Amino acid sequence: MVRTPDSAFFSIAQACSHYAVAGPRIVAATAQLAGLPPDMRRDETMDALRRGLLKVAAAHDGPHGGCRTCDAIREGLAALLAALDVDVRYAVRSPKETVF
Repeated sequence: MVRTPDSAFFSIAQACSHYAVAGPRIVAATAQLAGLPPDMRRDETMDALRRGLLKVAAAHDGPHGGCRTCDAIREGLAALLAALDVDVRYAVRSPKETVF
C-alpha cells in the first residue's frame, strides 16, 4: 500500500495525539533536524527511530506469541536492518563518497 504524504502525516499525528507527545518535544526535534543537510537529516532520523524502537523492544520484554506489539517491533527492526544493509552495500560500492 502506497501512502500519500497527507495520510502518513495524519496517521503519525493521530499516534502523537494518542500517546500525548508534547508540542515542545516535536518543536525541539524539528529544530534539531531543520538545519542539517538531507543526508545528515536522514541519518539522524534513522538513529532516533532505532533508539526509540530498541527502547520499546526492551520495555515490552517479548517476544510473545500472537502479540501485535511484538509483530510491530519485528516489522520495525526488519525495516531498520534493511535500511542499514542498503547503506552498507552503497558504502562498499562507493567508499570515496560515503562518510561514517
